[in-house]
Amino acid sequence: MKYVLRFAMLGVLVVAGPATAATESPHERLQRDCETCHRATSFSDVVFDHGQTGFVLEGRHEALACLSCHTPRDFAEVARGCTGCHLDVHEVQLGVDCGRCHTVQSWDIFDVEAIHIHTQFPIMSRHARVDCQSCHPTLPQGNMSSVTTRCVVCHQVDYVGTTRPSHVSSAFSTECQECHRMDFWRPANMGDHDALFPIFSGRHAG
Repeated sequence: MKYVLRFAMLGVLVVAGPATAATESPHERLQRDCETCHRATSFSDVVFDHGQTGFVLEGRHEALACLSCHTPRDFAEVARGCTGCHLDVHEVQLGVDCGRCHTVQSWDIFDVEAIHIHTQFPIMSRHARVDCQSCHPTLPQGNMSSVTTRCVVCHQVDYVGTTRPSHVSSAFSTECQECHRMDFWRPANMGDHDALFPIFSGRHAG
């Protein structure tokens, strides 16, 4: 009876042996212990502190699956920079630092005023609410720096259509900023009006 029991136990060990054999790792190159990413409860349950790599996952990057950026063979083989994963729709005209205009929270949310502060045309007030393609019709392609900063290019209709007073017949300057301000179009303030008729001096002052 003892011999039968021993053989029976041996049979159980033989059957159970292959099921507990180690599974070949899909990672050919990995200098971290398995438990750094995997949990004992389920091998597919992966949790990794990406901040250890120097590239903190924020915004939409947090929800991405690991294999969106990495290959199981070697996790060190990963694209560097935004253009490694994202198509550059601007065709390199705006450089490779996407973070100057876009955020990881949403590709379509960007601070127009902050972007323009370093250009020849700072955006403020009502201009900040204008759709980008109103001034950059070739977006997302094209060279943004080639857009003119002259007001009249966009406000030609306003210049020609104004009748009180008529800017055309009075030969007003087409340099709109001489009388108008970016933060409000009206009232205008013609600083050199005294050269035509004294309103800032003499009896008409004020």
